[in-house]
Amino acid sequence: MRRFDLNPELPKFQFQTLVITGRYDFNVAPAVAWRIHSAIPGSRWAVFENSGHLPFFEERDQIVRVVEEFLAVK
Repeated sequence: MRRFDLNPELPKFQFQTLVITGRYDFNVAPAVAWRIHSAIPGSRWAVFENSGHLPFFEERDQIVRVVEEFLAVK
């Protein structure tokens, strides 16, 4: 399968975006997630300090709080 580079499209996003990463994520390193966040105007950023690639499993309570706060923003 060909790999598509969607990075040039990120600045065109015109919707609320929450970029989530785990401090120990080896699949999508925090530095990569930060670049994604930086490229999307107005995006929000969350790092889960005790997680790898699965913060929704590894830090369930924290991710629920962060997502609820994100969704509550008007």
